[in-house]
Amino acid sequence: MATSRSQLKLTRDEVREILEEHDVDGDGRLTKQEVMQALNSMGVMMSFQKAHYGVAFADKDGDGAVDLEGGEIDSLVDYVMRFQASKDVPKDASPEALP
Repeated sequence: MATSRSQLKLTRDEVREILEEHDVDGDGRLTKQEVMQALNSMGVMMSFQKAHYGVAFADKDGDGAVDLEGGEIDSLVDYVMRFQASKDVPKDASPEALP
C-alpha cells in the first residue's frame, strides 16, 4: 500500500526542500501562493489565514515574501514544524502536552 506525504512525518530538511522546490519563478523567494502550494503538496491542512501569518512571521525584511537565503526560510520551516506538531496533540490534552 502506498503512503502519501500527508501520512508521513516530515523532517525539517524535507520541509525545507519541499518549500524550496515551490519557488516556481526561480526568484529565490516564496510568495504566499507558493507557500500554500508547498503546504498542500506536503498534506499540511493549514488555512490561508494561518499560512499568511506564517509568511508574515518569517518575512523579516517586510517585502511580502520569504527569502530562501538567510534566516527567513528557517523561520518558515520552524512555523510549519510547530503547526504540524500542534496537530498531533489530542484536542483533550492538557496544556503541558502542547509543543
